[in-house]
Amino acid sequence: MKSVTTLLIFVLFCGLACQQKQATTTPSHQLECRDNKTLVIRYEGEGDLVQFKQYQGLQQLLTKVSPGVFEAAIEVPGCDDALFSYQIIVHKTGKDGNMVQLPYGEAEQVNGQLLWHGKNHSSPHLPNDTLAGRLVDTLVFSAALQADRGVGVYWPKSYNSSTPIVYCTDGTMVHGYAGCVDRLITEGKIKPVILVGVHSSDTHRYEEYVASSEDTATFRRHEQFFFEEIIPDFESGISGWHGDRYLYGFSNGAAFCMYEGIIKPDLFKAIITYSTADYISEFGHSIDFNPAIKYPRFYMGAGKYEESIFKDNQRFVQKMRDNGVAVDFKEYISGHDFQVWREEFLLFLEMEMKKQSGELRG
Repeated sequence: MKSVTTLLIFVLFCGLACQQKQATTTPSHQLECRDNKTLVIRYEGEGDLVQFKQYQGLQQLLTKVSPGVFEAAIEVPGCDDALFSYQIIVHKTGKDGNMVQLPYGEAEQVNGQLLWHGKNHSSPHLPNDTLAGRLVDTLVFSAALQADRGVGVYWPKSYNSSTPIVYCTDGTMVHGYAGCVDRLITEGKIKPVILVGVHSSDTHRYEEYVASSEDTATFRRHEQFFFEEIIPDFESGISGWHGDRYLYGFSNGAAFCMYEGIIKPDLFKAIITYSTADYISEFGHSIDFNPAIKYPRFYMGAGKYEESIFKDNQRFVQKMRDNGVAVDFKEYISGHDFQVWREEFLLFLEMEMKKQSGELRG
Protein backbone atom coordinates (compact mmCIF):
# COMPACT_ATOMS: atom_id res chain seq x y z
CA MET A 1 0.00 0.00 0.00
CA LYS A 2 2.86 2.32 0.92
CA SER A 3 4.58 1.67 -2.43
CA VAL A 4 1.33 2.44 -4.32
CA THR A 5 0.94 5.71 -2.41
CA THR A 6 4.56 6.61 -3.11
CA LEU A 7 4.06 5.85 -6.81
CA LEU A 8 0.90 7.97 -6.93
CA ILE A 9 2.71 10.91 -5.29
CA PHE A 10 5.56 10.53 -7.78
CA VAL A 11 3.14 10.52 -10.74
CA LEU A 12 1.33 13.61 -9.40
CA PHE A 13 4.66 15.36 -8.84
CA CYS A 14 5.77 14.62 -12.39
CA GLY A 15 2.46 15.86 -13.73
CA LEU A 16 2.73 19.12 -11.80
CA ALA A 17 6.34 19.51 -12.87
CA CYS A 18 5.39 19.00 -16.52
CA GLN A 19 2.59 21.53 -16.17
CA GLN A 20 5.00 24.01 -14.57
CA LYS A 21 7.51 23.46 -17.37
CA GLN A 22 4.78 23.95 -19.96
CA ALA A 23 3.68 27.19 -18.28
CA THR A 24 7.18 28.64 -18.08
CA THR A 25 7.95 27.86 -21.73
CA THR A 26 4.74 29.39 -23.12
CA PRO A 27 6.09 32.40 -25.05
CA SER A 28 5.01 35.86 -23.95
CA HIS A 29 6.27 39.41 -24.22
CA GLN A 30 5.76 42.75 -22.55
CA LEU A 31 6.40 46.36 -23.54
CA GLU A 32 6.82 49.06 -20.90
CA CYS A 33 7.38 52.79 -21.30
CA ARG A 34 9.56 54.20 -18.51
CA ASP A 35 9.58 57.93 -17.76
CA ASN A 36 7.92 58.50 -21.14
CA LYS A 37 11.26 58.11 -22.88
CA THR A 38 12.53 54.52 -22.69
CA LEU A 39 10.75 51.54 -24.24
CA VAL A 40 11.62 48.31 -22.43
CA ILE A 41 10.89 45.04 -24.25
CA ARG A 42 10.89 41.69 -22.46
CA TYR A 43 10.34 38.30 -24.08
CA GLU A 44 10.02 34.97 -22.27
CA GLY A 45 10.00 31.67 -24.13
CA GLU A 46 12.03 29.45 -26.38
CA GLY A 47 14.32 30.96 -28.97
CA ASP A 48 17.92 31.84 -29.67
CA LEU A 49 17.43 35.19 -31.42
CA VAL A 50 14.64 37.66 -30.59
CA GLN A 51 14.03 40.96 -32.37
CA PHE A 52 11.67 43.89 -31.86
CA LYS A 53 10.77 45.50 -35.19
CA GLN A 54 8.59 48.30 -36.51
CA TYR A 55 7.87 48.25 -40.23
CA GLN A 56 10.46 50.58 -41.81
CA GLY A 57 11.16 51.96 -38.35
CA LEU A 58 12.89 51.01 -35.11
CA GLN A 59 14.64 47.64 -34.86
CA GLN A 60 16.39 46.14 -31.86
CA LEU A 61 17.84 42.72 -31.03
CA LEU A 62 17.01 41.63 -27.50
CA THR A 63 19.76 40.42 -25.17
CA LYS A 64 19.49 37.04 -23.49
CA VAL A 65 19.60 37.78 -19.74
CA SER A 66 18.82 34.26 -18.51
CA PRO A 67 17.59 30.98 -20.02
CA GLY A 68 14.39 31.75 -21.92
CA VAL A 69 14.40 35.47 -21.03
CA PHE A 70 15.39 38.28 -23.43
CA GLU A 71 15.32 42.03 -22.84
CA ALA A 72 16.16 45.32 -24.55
CA ALA A 73 15.71 49.03 -23.86
CA ILE A 74 15.32 51.63 -26.63
CA GLU A 75 15.19 55.38 -26.28
CA VAL A 76 11.74 56.35 -27.60
CA PRO A 77 10.88 59.83 -26.32
CA GLY A 78 7.13 60.17 -25.93
CA CYS A 79 6.44 56.41 -25.89
CA ASP A 80 3.50 56.96 -23.52
CA ASP A 81 1.98 59.28 -26.14
CA ALA A 82 2.52 56.86 -29.01
CA LEU A 83 0.50 54.42 -31.05
CA PHE A 84 2.42 52.08 -33.34
CA SER A 85 2.43 48.55 -34.66
CA TYR A 86 5.36 46.18 -34.31
CA GLN A 87 6.49 42.57 -34.47
CA ILE A 88 8.35 40.28 -32.10
CA ILE A 89 10.39 37.99 -34.36
CA VAL A 90 11.79 34.82 -32.77
CA HIS A 91 14.33 32.47 -34.31
CA LYS A 92 15.59 29.15 -32.97
CA THR A 93 18.54 27.09 -34.14
CA GLY A 94 17.32 23.94 -35.86
CA LYS A 95 18.90 20.50 -35.77
CA ASP A 96 20.73 21.30 -39.00
CA GLY A 97 22.28 24.40 -37.44
CA ASN A 98 20.18 26.87 -39.43
CA MET A 99 17.94 29.49 -37.84
CA VAL A 100 14.21 28.80 -38.12
CA GLN A 101 11.60 31.48 -37.42
CA LEU A 102 9.02 30.47 -34.83
CA PRO A 103 5.40 31.60 -35.08
CA TYR A 104 4.58 34.13 -32.39
CA GLY A 105 1.66 36.34 -31.40
CA GLU A 106 -0.75 35.45 -34.22
CA ALA A 107 -3.80 35.71 -31.98
CA GLU A 108 -2.84 39.25 -30.92
CA GLN A 109 -1.94 40.54 -34.37
CA VAL A 110 -3.84 43.00 -36.55
CA ASN A 111 -2.83 42.70 -40.20
CA GLY A 112 0.24 40.73 -39.15
CA GLN A 113 1.30 43.29 -36.52
CA LEU A 114 1.07 43.75 -32.76
CA LEU A 115 -0.11 47.11 -31.42
CA TRP A 116 1.44 49.38 -28.80
CA HIS A 117 -0.98 51.89 -27.30
CA GLY A 118 0.65 54.36 -24.93
CA LYS A 119 -1.31 55.32 -21.82
CA ASN A 120 -1.52 58.98 -22.89
CA HIS A 121 -2.72 58.27 -26.42
CA SER A 122 -6.42 58.37 -27.17
CA SER A 123 -8.05 54.95 -27.36
CA PRO A 124 -7.94 53.35 -30.82
CA HIS A 125 -11.19 53.64 -32.75
CA LEU A 126 -13.48 50.63 -32.68
CA PRO A 127 -15.84 49.54 -35.47
CA ASN A 128 -19.57 48.92 -35.33
CA ASP A 129 -20.17 45.19 -35.17
CA THR A 130 -22.95 45.63 -37.73
CA LEU A 131 -22.91 48.48 -40.22
CA ALA A 132 -25.76 50.97 -40.11
CA GLY A 133 -24.60 52.03 -43.56
CA ARG A 134 -23.38 49.67 -46.25
CA LEU A 135 -20.28 48.60 -48.16
CA VAL A 136 -20.58 48.10 -51.89
CA ASP A 137 -17.81 46.55 -53.98
CA THR A 138 -17.95 46.89 -57.75
CA LEU A 139 -15.70 46.07 -60.67
CA VAL A 140 -15.67 48.75 -63.33
CA PHE A 141 -14.18 48.64 -66.79
CA SER A 142 -11.88 51.56 -67.49
CA ALA A 143 -11.52 52.79 -71.04
CA ALA A 144 -8.33 54.60 -70.06
CA LEU A 145 -6.75 51.52 -68.47
CA GLN A 146 -8.38 49.03 -70.84
CA ALA A 147 -8.94 46.81 -67.84
CA ASP A 148 -11.31 46.17 -64.96
CA ARG A 149 -10.57 47.90 -61.68
CA GLY A 150 -12.18 47.45 -58.28
CA VAL A 151 -13.96 50.24 -56.43
CA GLY A 152 -15.21 49.95 -52.85
CA VAL A 153 -17.74 52.46 -51.51
CA TYR A 154 -18.92 53.05 -47.97
CA TRP A 155 -22.40 54.61 -47.96
CA PRO A 156 -23.67 56.05 -44.66
CA LYS A 157 -27.23 55.16 -43.69
CA SER A 158 -28.39 58.69 -44.57
CA TYR A 159 -26.86 61.08 -47.06
CA ASN A 160 -27.94 63.91 -49.35
CA SER A 161 -26.70 66.12 -52.18
CA SER A 162 -24.24 67.94 -49.91
CA THR A 163 -22.72 64.92 -48.14
CA PRO A 164 -18.89 65.12 -48.35
CA ILE A 165 -17.04 62.52 -50.40
CA VAL A 166 -13.56 61.28 -49.57
CA TYR A 167 -11.81 59.68 -52.55
CA CYS A 168 -9.21 57.17 -51.38
CA THR A 169 -6.21 55.67 -53.13
CA ASP A 170 -5.37 52.04 -52.24
CA GLY A 171 -9.11 51.63 -52.02
CA THR A 172 -9.21 48.14 -50.54
CA MET A 173 -8.56 49.85 -47.20
CA VAL A 174 -12.14 51.16 -47.18
CA HIS A 175 -13.14 47.77 -45.75
CA GLY A 176 -10.85 48.33 -42.78
CA TYR A 177 -12.09 51.89 -42.21
CA ALA A 178 -15.83 51.58 -42.85
CA GLY A 179 -16.84 50.07 -39.49
CA CYS A 180 -15.08 52.82 -37.54
CA VAL A 181 -16.45 55.62 -39.75
CA ASP A 182 -19.91 54.07 -39.40
CA ARG A 183 -19.54 54.12 -35.61
CA LEU A 184 -18.45 57.76 -35.55
CA ILE A 185 -21.57 58.61 -37.55
CA THR A 186 -24.03 56.54 -35.49
CA GLU A 187 -22.59 57.90 -32.23
CA GLY A 188 -23.17 61.43 -33.53
CA LYS A 189 -19.50 62.40 -33.50
CA ILE A 190 -19.31 63.25 -37.20
CA LYS A 191 -21.78 64.06 -39.93
CA PRO A 192 -22.30 61.44 -42.65
CA VAL A 193 -19.48 61.05 -45.13
CA ILE A 194 -19.04 58.83 -48.19
CA LEU A 195 -15.80 56.93 -48.81
CA VAL A 196 -14.89 55.98 -52.38
CA GLY A 197 -11.94 53.60 -52.46
CA VAL A 198 -10.30 53.17 -55.86
CA HIS A 199 -8.22 50.01 -55.87
CA SER A 200 -4.55 50.19 -56.79
CA SER A 201 -2.92 48.13 -59.50
CA ASP A 202 -1.58 44.73 -58.47
CA THR A 203 1.46 45.13 -60.72
CA HIS A 204 1.97 48.84 -61.49
CA ARG A 205 1.04 50.63 -58.29
CA TYR A 206 4.20 52.74 -58.16
CA GLU A 207 3.98 53.80 -61.81
CA GLU A 208 0.30 54.74 -61.46
CA TYR A 209 0.79 56.77 -58.29
CA VAL A 210 4.14 58.54 -58.61
CA ALA A 211 4.34 61.38 -61.13
CA SER A 212 8.14 61.27 -61.05
CA SER A 213 8.30 57.63 -62.13
CA GLU A 214 9.89 56.98 -65.52
CA ASP A 215 6.69 55.36 -66.85
CA THR A 216 4.70 58.56 -67.38
CA ALA A 217 2.25 56.88 -69.78
CA THR A 218 1.01 54.54 -67.06
CA PHE A 219 0.66 57.46 -64.64
CA ARG A 220 -1.35 59.50 -67.17
CA ARG A 221 -3.70 56.61 -67.97
CA HIS A 222 -4.43 56.09 -64.28
CA GLU A 223 -4.90 59.82 -63.78
CA GLN A 224 -7.41 59.87 -66.65
CA PHE A 225 -9.24 56.90 -65.16
CA PHE A 226 -9.44 58.54 -61.72
CA PHE A 227 -10.50 62.03 -62.80
CA GLU A 228 -12.38 61.51 -66.05
CA GLU A 229 -14.12 58.24 -65.25
CA ILE A 230 -14.41 57.52 -61.51
CA ILE A 231 -15.17 60.98 -60.10
CA PRO A 232 -17.72 62.21 -62.68
CA ASP A 233 -19.44 58.82 -62.97
CA PHE A 234 -19.78 58.46 -59.21
CA GLU A 235 -21.01 61.97 -58.53
CA SER A 236 -23.54 61.86 -61.34
CA GLY A 237 -25.22 59.02 -59.44
CA ILE A 238 -26.14 61.36 -56.55
CA SER A 239 -28.85 63.73 -57.72
CA GLY A 240 -27.65 67.35 -57.62
CA TRP A 241 -24.52 66.51 -55.63
CA HIS A 242 -22.63 69.70 -54.68
CA GLY A 243 -20.68 68.76 -51.55
CA ASP A 244 -17.02 68.96 -50.61
CA ARG A 245 -14.45 66.60 -52.08
CA TYR A 246 -11.46 65.25 -50.20
CA LEU A 247 -8.55 63.14 -51.42
CA TYR A 248 -6.76 60.71 -49.11
CA GLY A 249 -3.75 58.46 -49.49
CA PHE A 250 -0.64 57.06 -47.82
CA SER A 251 2.87 56.21 -49.00
CA ASN A 252 2.93 56.16 -52.82
CA GLY A 253 -0.83 56.71 -52.78
CA ALA A 254 -0.12 59.93 -50.87
CA ALA A 255 2.28 60.98 -53.63
CA PHE A 256 -0.60 60.77 -56.10
CA CYS A 257 -2.78 62.88 -53.80
CA MET A 258 -0.08 65.51 -53.33
CA TYR A 259 0.47 65.84 -57.06
CA GLU A 260 -3.23 66.13 -57.88
CA GLY A 261 -3.85 68.57 -55.03
CA ILE A 262 -1.14 70.84 -56.42
CA ILE A 263 -2.07 70.72 -60.12
CA LYS A 264 -5.87 70.62 -59.57
CA PRO A 265 -6.23 73.15 -56.73
CA ASP A 266 -9.92 73.87 -57.30
CA LEU A 267 -11.10 70.26 -57.17
CA PHE A 268 -10.69 69.34 -53.48
CA LYS A 269 -11.35 71.05 -50.19
CA ALA A 270 -8.45 69.25 -48.53
CA ILE A 271 -5.72 66.73 -49.29
CA ILE A 272 -4.91 64.18 -46.57
CA THR A 273 -1.55 62.45 -46.99
CA TYR A 274 0.45 60.27 -44.61
CA SER A 275 4.08 59.16 -45.12
CA THR A 276 4.19 60.63 -48.62
CA ALA A 277 6.84 58.70 -50.54
CA ASP A 278 8.94 59.51 -53.62
CA TYR A 279 7.15 62.34 -55.45
CA ILE A 280 8.16 65.01 -52.92
CA SER A 281 11.68 63.64 -52.38
CA GLU A 282 14.77 65.49 -53.54
CA PHE A 283 15.02 62.94 -56.36
CA GLY A 284 11.50 63.73 -57.64
CA HIS A 285 10.29 66.51 -59.91
CA SER A 286 11.03 70.15 -59.20
CA ILE A 287 7.70 71.26 -57.72
CA ASP A 288 6.81 74.94 -57.95
CA PHE A 289 3.90 76.83 -56.39
CA ASN A 290 2.09 79.78 -57.90
CA PRO A 291 1.41 82.53 -55.32
CA ALA A 292 -1.65 83.62 -57.30
CA ILE A 293 -3.34 80.22 -56.81
CA LYS A 294 -5.43 79.28 -53.79
CA TYR A 295 -4.49 75.70 -53.00
CA PRO A 296 -6.55 73.28 -50.91
CA ARG A 297 -5.46 72.77 -47.32
CA PHE A 298 -2.99 69.93 -46.88
CA TYR A 299 -3.01 67.63 -43.84
CA MET A 300 0.23 65.67 -43.71
CA GLY A 301 2.02 63.38 -41.29
CA ALA A 302 4.91 60.92 -41.13
CA GLY A 303 6.63 58.64 -38.63
CA LYS A 304 9.88 59.99 -37.18
CA TYR A 305 11.47 56.53 -37.46
CA GLU A 306 10.84 56.12 -41.21
CA GLU A 307 13.82 58.39 -41.48
CA SER A 308 14.23 59.27 -45.18
CA ILE A 309 10.48 59.67 -45.75
CA PHE A 310 10.17 61.76 -42.59
CA LYS A 311 12.94 64.09 -43.73
CA ASP A 312 11.41 64.41 -47.20
CA ASN A 313 8.06 65.33 -45.66
CA GLN A 314 9.56 67.89 -43.29
CA ARG A 315 11.54 69.52 -46.08
CA PHE A 316 8.53 69.70 -48.41
CA VAL A 317 6.23 71.03 -45.70
CA GLN A 318 8.66 73.89 -45.17
CA LYS A 319 8.70 74.58 -48.90
CA MET A 320 4.89 74.70 -48.92
CA ARG A 321 4.82 77.10 -45.97
CA ASP A 322 7.47 79.28 -47.58
CA ASN A 323 5.12 79.57 -50.57
CA GLY A 324 2.06 80.43 -48.51
CA VAL A 325 0.35 77.03 -48.84
CA ALA A 326 -1.80 76.06 -45.84
CA VAL A 327 -0.45 72.81 -44.42
CA ASP A 328 -0.74 71.00 -41.09
CA PHE A 329 1.99 68.48 -40.35
CA LYS A 330 1.99 65.90 -37.56
CA GLU A 331 4.94 63.81 -36.39
CA TYR A 332 4.18 60.23 -35.34
CA ILE A 333 6.28 58.09 -33.00
CA SER A 334 6.28 55.24 -35.50
CA GLY A 335 7.68 53.85 -38.71
CA HIS A 336 5.81 53.42 -42.00
CA ASP A 337 2.69 52.29 -40.21
CA PHE A 338 -0.75 51.40 -41.62
CA GLN A 339 -2.35 51.35 -38.17
CA VAL A 340 -1.15 54.91 -37.50
CA TRP A 341 -2.49 56.12 -40.85
CA ARG A 342 -5.87 54.57 -40.10
CA GLU A 343 -6.11 56.17 -36.65
CA GLU A 344 -4.96 59.55 -37.91
CA PHE A 345 -7.48 59.51 -40.74
CA LEU A 346 -10.29 58.81 -38.27
CA LEU A 347 -9.04 61.61 -36.03
CA PHE A 348 -9.04 63.89 -39.08
CA LEU A 349 -12.67 63.00 -39.76
CA GLU A 350 -13.57 63.79 -36.14
CA MET A 351 -11.98 67.20 -36.53
CA GLU A 352 -13.17 68.01 -40.05
CA MET A 353 -16.64 66.43 -40.07
CA LYS A 354 -17.67 67.32 -36.53
CA LYS A 355 -21.45 67.25 -36.43
CA GLN A 356 -23.29 70.46 -35.73
CA SER A 357 -26.72 70.46 -34.12
CA GLY A 358 -29.54 70.08 -36.59
CA GLU A 359 -27.43 68.36 -39.23
CA LEU A 360 -28.53 65.18 -41.00
CA ARG A 361 -28.08 62.15 -38.73
CA GLY A 362 -26.49 58.97 -39.97
